[in-house]
Amino acid sequence: TLVFVHVPKTAGTTLQSIISRLYKPHEILAEYPTESLSRLEQRFKAFSTEQQVAIKVILGHFPYGSCNWSENRPTYVTVLRDPIDRLISHYHFVKRAPDHYLHQAVNVQDMSLEEYVALVFH
Repeated sequence: TLVFVHVPKTAGTTLQSIISRLYKPHEILAEYPTESLSRLEQRFKAFSTEQQVAIKVILGHFPYGSCNWSENRPTYVTVLRDPIDRLISHYHFVKRAPDHYLHQAVNVQDMSLEEYVALVFH
C-alpha cells in the first residue's frame, strides 16, 4: 500500500492529482481528518475484505506511521519544501481561506507573520 502523507503547502495537491490519474477511484482511500485520525482507520476497517484488498493508495493530511494498521506493509511518501518558504505560504493561505480553523484568529487580530509563527509554534 502506498501512503502519501500530504504536508500542506508542499505541492501535495499536484501529486495527489497525479496519483488520482494513475489509480482507479476504488483503489484510493483519501482522508483529510480535522479532529481524529481514527476515522481513517475506522473507514478502512468498515470496508469488506474485498474492498480493503483493492486499496492501493491511502492519502491525506496525517502523520507518518498513521497507517501501520493496514494489512499490507505501507510504503510512505511525501513532498517536502523549504520550511521557511512553506511557513510563509501557509500564513498567506490561512489569511485567504475562510474555512481554515486559524483564519478568523489571524484576520480578526490582523496577525503579522511573526505573530502567526508564535501562535503555531507556541
